[in-house]
Amino acid sequence: MQRPVRWLQVITLANVAVAALVILFVYGSLLALSALAPEISTWQLLTALAIGVVVSFAGLRLTKSVGSRGWRWLGLIVNGAAMLLYAAIIVGIGALLISTTSRRFIIPNGYKGDVYVIYPTADSGSAEHEAGHIFRIPSDGVLYATTPMTEGLTRDEFYYERGDGVRNRITSIWNTTIERTPENLANDRDTGVFFPHSGTIADSTGCTLQYEAFYVGTKAYLLSGYAPRATNQFAKGHCAGSQR
Repeated sequence: MQRPVRWLQVITLANVAVAALVILFVYGSLLALSALAPEISTWQLLTALAIGVVVSFAGLRLTKSVGSRGWRWLGLIVNGAAMLLYAAIIVGIGALLISTTSRRFIIPNGYKGDVYVIYPTADSGSAEHEAGHIFRIPSDGVLYATTPMTEGLTRDEFYYERGDGVRNRITSIWNTTIERTPENLANDRDTGVFFPHSGTIADSTGCTLQYEAFYVGTKAYLLSGYAPRATNQFAKGHCAGSQR
C-alpha cells in the first residue's frame, strides 16, 4: 500500500475520533448550560476543535496525492464533513459569545447569606443597571432592580468590595449539595456562591415579580449559621416597577 494512502487512513481515522470527542464536549457544554452553570470550562472543546481543524486540513491536502480513487473520495468526504462540523461549531460559539450578557454582582465585603435581586414587571426608565450590567448589592442583601430581568444567556461574575473600593472576585461556584461533613462544617475560610437560581414571587394582590437569588459565604456558615429568607416579604409595595 502506498505511503500517502497509509497516512490518509491514519489521519482520517484520527479525525473521526476527534470529531466524536468534539460532539461529546459540545453535549457536555449544553448540559452545563441547561443546569444554569455560571462557569463552564470550554478548554477541552476549544483544544479538540483546534486539533480537528489541523487534522482535517492535513487530510484534505493528502487526498491530492493519493492514487486510489476510493480512498481519495473517502478522505474528501470524511475530512471535508469534519471540517464543516468544526466550522459550524466555531461559528456557533462566536454567536453564543456575542449574544451572552456579561454581568457583575458587587457584594459588600464580609456579607454572608442570601442575595436577592428583585426585578420589576416593566422598565422604570433608569439606566443604572443597563450600563455594564453591574448590580451593587446593599448591606441587607436585597437589591430592587430598575430594569426587567435579562433574557437569554448570562455570564456572571461575583465580587466582594471593601470600603476602599478594592474588589476581590469570588471564584468558587457551588452548584451541588454541600455535604454536612466535619471538613465542611469547619471550613470558615473558603468563600463561594451557592446555587444561583431564579423564580417568581407575588403579593396579596396577585402582582408577580421575578427574582434571582444565590447564597454567598463560607461552607461553615451555610451549614450552621445560615437561615433561608422568605421571598413573600419582598413583593409587598414593590410591584409594577416601583422602587424601594
